[in-house]
Amino acid sequence: MTRLILILLISLTMSPAAHAAWQPAPSTVQGWQKILDTPANLTNNTTNDHEVYALLEHRGLLYIGYYTAGIPNSRRAARLYTWDGTTQTLKYTFGTGLAFASLQALGEYRGNLYAGISGLAKGDGDIYVSKDGGTTWAKSYDTTMDYFCSTLVVFNDKLYAGMGYASSRITAFDGKTWKVVYPGKPGLVEWMYVYKGKLYAALGGPQASNAALVSTSDGITWTVDYEFASVAATYAETASLVEFKGRLYAGMLKGGSSGGDLLVLDDATGRWSVAWSNPNGNRLHAMEVYNGRLYVGNANATGAGDVYVSSDGVTFTKDLDTDIREVFRLYKYNGSLYMGSGYRNGQARIWRKNDSLAFKFALRKILEEESIYARNYIVSGLSNQLVSAFDEERWLKVQDDWAQALAGVYASLDTSGLTALLREHVRIAKEAIAAAKNNAEFELASIKEQWAANADQTAIFLNGVNNLWPKDEIKDLLIKHQQYVIAQVSSRIADDGAAELNSFDLDRFYMLKLADALSDSMPVSQGGVP
Repeated sequence: MTRLILILLISLTMSPAAHAAWQPAPSTVQGWQKILDTPANLTNNTTNDHEVYALLEHRGLLYIGYYTAGIPNSRRAARLYTWDGTTQTLKYTFGTGLAFASLQALGEYRGNLYAGISGLAKGDGDIYVSKDGGTTWAKSYDTTMDYFCSTLVVFNDKLYAGMGYASSRITAFDGKTWKVVYPGKPGLVEWMYVYKGKLYAALGGPQASNAALVSTSDGITWTVDYEFASVAATYAETASLVEFKGRLYAGMLKGGSSGGDLLVLDDATGRWSVAWSNPNGNRLHAMEVYNGRLYVGNANATGAGDVYVSSDGVTFTKDLDTDIREVFRLYKYNGSLYMGSGYRNGQARIWRKNDSLAFKFALRKILEEESIYARNYIVSGLSNQLVSAFDEERWLKVQDDWAQALAGVYASLDTSGLTALLREHVRIAKEAIAAAKNNAEFELASIKEQWAANADQTAIFLNGVNNLWPKDEIKDLLIKHQQYVIAQVSSRIADDGAAELNSFDLDRFYMLKLADALSDSMPVSQGGVP
């Protein structure tokens, strides 16, 4: 308890303003950051639902399709925004005055941008085209039958649109005319996806047992591949499709919004099976593969709109825990993974994940612990009590964590070699603390030389793994760590609390700077930002 109180007091005594440049941006350890809240002109115009329904890269920008449903109807609209990495800008407004207005689908075809609109009346599900990046729009497909246009995908040089509500129709555009190519059945086309030379369309509806999958190889002849009632009679929708490690996965929704599973296709038998059952029983609206891992976004009426991740498609862990109700889209853009969420007023938000950020914040945590546990050793070592085994072992474990974190980025890294160097620095530091405690100046000078040599060897080792890691800066920061650890010892012996805490503050500052020097010099091939 004393040790915990000490750490808390030290944290409160620090002067973050002096070192503000080295503080991380708000993020989860996994590298997610909430970058966009619901646009102000959406919250000002509506009082009910806001959702991010569509994400698409076009002409270097991220295009975002929103849904709004509020009171009165005259304020409801489907709105298109762009994001350039810094600013979100309203680009266009569709469907003003509809009882339900959603920009549910975005697609790019032959260099032009297409937008699919959804509403609550026949004829609302129109498709628009823009040839100037979204500034001006013309109606490309004027439907008289469809309520929804929920998905757009290019296959065999045609643009396919998944429509529906009264009937799950599919229409195709060859650059000149639109043509209905699949008449469908009651419900809607939730999602379309190209997998191993075939176009798959996921069908669904409000009732249990409506979920089905149809496919085509030529865009003309369609086959009912699967009626998902044979897996579970309660499946109402196939909400998302994605290929992962050479297999096709489907995110399911049960009737009555009661939950869903992740299914996987066996290509040999043509049968689907449950790969993963969501522990929260949520429906799976969104999936994306990012840096070799499968991400799944779910939805739940209790506000469990979270993101899960898996390396094998079987075992999942929660990667992002939010307070919103539904995750609607996951999409890769500019080296990062984006998530669009929504449901009630103000929940239409955009989150971003970058694996280099995950590495950055994990390494910061480890090297901050280096300062903390070095200090714990100093405090116990200079007291009249024996140094606890916990203090020493925990300090040594930091070295193991540090080596493992770098090995997680560079698989070829000699983990045992780096661990040996880092643990050696702890041994030398312990001798330096003992020499300073005993006022053995001649011995301390010799130990400092050993510590500097260890810093040089460590810097050379790391630079050999990644030549972008700055050898001279790493060595300098490790030597500063040495200086401020010894300064803490000297200040504590002199009973100068202010100087002692200042030395700890500076040691922590330089350890965080070292973490940033390593994480900021990751090449793109190792997960860095392009």
